[in-house]
Amino acid sequence: MRQNNKREALTQYTEFAFSELSKAKKKQSSTFLSVVTTRNEYLRERIKQIEQHEAFCQLAKETRSAYGNGYHEYGSEKSRSHQEIWAGALRNFFRRSEFYLNCFERIPYDPEEIFDLYYQSFSRKEMQITYLATIASVELDFEKGALRFEDFSIRRFSEEDKKRWQANNRVNEVFYPRAAIDLEDALETRLIADYSFLEKVVSSPIPRLVKDNDYFSWPEMEQHQVVFSNHSELEDVLKKLVLFDWESQFFDSGIGFDVPALFKLDDNLLGHPSFAPDLSILTTEPDIWIDPQSGEEIEREKVPFLFYHTSKETDELRLFLESIGGILASLKRKGRGWEFIEVALGFLLKAFFSKGVEQLLWHITVIESLLGENVVGLTDKLAERLSRIWGEGSTGTCFRELYDYRCNLVHGNEEVLNNKINEDQLKEARNLARGTLSWFINYLCHLLNSNKSPKRSKVLKVIDGDISGNVYLQSVADCLPPEFPVVRKWLCLRKDYV
Repeated sequence: MRQNNKREALTQYTEFAFSELSKAKKKQSSTFLSVVTTRNEYLRERIKQIEQHEAFCQLAKETRSAYGNGYHEYGSEKSRSHQEIWAGALRNFFRRSEFYLNCFERIPYDPEEIFDLYYQSFSRKEMQITYLATIASVELDFEKGALRFEDFSIRRFSEEDKKRWQANNRVNEVFYPRAAIDLEDALETRLIADYSFLEKVVSSPIPRLVKDNDYFSWPEMEQHQVVFSNHSELEDVLKKLVLFDWESQFFDSGIGFDVPALFKLDDNLLGHPSFAPDLSILTTEPDIWIDPQSGEEIEREKVPFLFYHTSKETDELRLFLESIGGILASLKRKGRGWEFIEVALGFLLKAFFSKGVEQLLWHITVIESLLGENVVGLTDKLAERLSRIWGEGSTGTCFRELYDYRCNLVHGNEEVLNNKINEDQLKEARNLARGTLSWFINYLCHLLNSNKSPKRSKVLKVIDGDISGNVYLQSVADCLPPEFPVVRKWLCLRKDYV
């Protein structure tokens, strides 16, 4: 019976809405309301009036009655105030499904199709989210196609993207202006077409319309989790990218790829779409193009790139990402008690997108998360372990200088005002942090391949050579390369090394 009630209510409202919006279109066409913004305002106001009709209110009640004891309101104390939440979900449904716009354009609809879409939208528990992030400063060679991996891809903006965004814009420009993208201008100025894009598609639980007991979360009761970048949704992917050896190509500690804009698209018709990023931060520069036929000089805009990857270099990046993805997944799955690697990866990511002396702070934190312990004389212990890993006493000396600057910085010592740090030192910190983390990943992978998974404290003891009288630690040491801990090939991540 409830199925028939909601179907009947949906039928009555959609017929009413189609009739009213068709008449609204005719009335609008007979007036001088030809400006786009005026047309949008007129349509929004007319829909607002339509949604005050009893047919819409009845559909909202029947929708809540049909689905209110399920996923969206399960375990919540029933309240009249929740009815407006369900009405809001219905408003989004008719807007984002393009039903209202099609009615206004007098495009006939199929009652069965609209019911199926309505049923699916209120019944499903998961949605698909597509993250599309611009990669700035680096131009890749896609002659062999996009770089596709198990959980993400790197590619150009496609014709399919354009069609999807245009469809979204059709709705967003009318109902959700802050989610609309000035796509035509972005394509015309090459702001979109020239960038490489990092794409990640995930399934995520649809937010419940009514939370358990509908408690309000006061700010002082909220819990915060550490994030390592401005795009926490992409951190698992970005952690792999920052492990790549960009320094050998950029020759500068302050240069690397950036992720200035992140687009988020989802297929949950019951919620608001995400706000569009600010495209003004995507810069262009003047460019002169010679028409090959006429020889005429044509001035246009282009996206500035600091470094161009050849086909060979793009292949190197592809192979690296294929390898590191499996390596990190294996460490996460099998390496119990090795969560410190995730922490170190997070701080390396934070350092990568930091500027100036802040880079130094987070690069030193990477080293501390790998080699640090709560012991007296921590600085000496860190320097000693780094010297053993890198096989050079000068490494420890270099680290001490960097660590002294870091201590002055975090402890607010006045020396920080007088002591300067140069680009070479920032690059040293980056290479030291990344190399040590790469070494550790190789070290732990070697242990896993030998069916060894010692706790972090024992991992460090083996580095120190402190294994005397310990049978288990001796067995760990016996499975390591004879030159350990100075295994130079471990200082970089290569598929043939792991």
